[in-house]
Amino acid sequence: MYSEKRAVIMAGADIKDYTFYKPLDTDFLICADRGYRHCKALGLVPDVLLGDFDSLDIPFPEGIERHTYPAEKDETDLQLAIDLAIKKGFKEIYCIGVFGGRCDHFLGNIGLMKWARDRGASLTFEDGDTYMFLLSGEVTLSKRENHYLSLIPFFEDATVSLSGTKYTAENALIRIGDTLGISNEIKKETAHISVHGGSALVLLCRADKTL
Repeated sequence: MYSEKRAVIMAGADIKDYTFYKPLDTDFLICADRGYRHCKALGLVPDVLLGDFDSLDIPFPEGIERHTYPAEKDETDLQLAIDLAIKKGFKEIYCIGVFGGRCDHFLGNIGLMKWARDRGASLTFEDGDTYMFLLSGEVTLSKRENHYLSLIPFFEDATVSLSGTKYTAENALIRIGDTLGISNEIKKETAHISVHGGSALVLLCRADKTL
């Protein structure tokens, strides 16, 4: 899916199973504060450490680029990490450790998808249960067993077309607040999704996962 070198940001939410994450040799790895726990668990060395580090007592490796911020600041550690990745020239930014935890932080994380898009970058969020990105345009997705496909207009209304899915659509309008796009399924090997107008969150969610 990635046509160029990507930045990978590890944020602080808990991750129980790391098997979903497939590191690439060319990844530029940024750990946002407590996200360094994931890096250490995976046996990886980050390119950048970032945060206030007030709640992390793990020793850090020497010789790593490090940005330290006060605990009281206007941005979350994740926003600072995304901003740093954009300033370093990355257009594709893959984030793990962003699901779960406090609801306000998670909603803020979703907002960062548009914030990054407005600055020319594309965010992807993933953990063992959910894969999510913001789409304006079109994409082809491979089928994932035991996963639902959902399209949610979070920031604006969306006009969408779907093929290769259980429920297909052609230029269907989904308004903000509508649940029409939730719990679809990819029935063929791939599904093609087009967002002709507006934008929509695209999610692949494990079907046996409940809140």
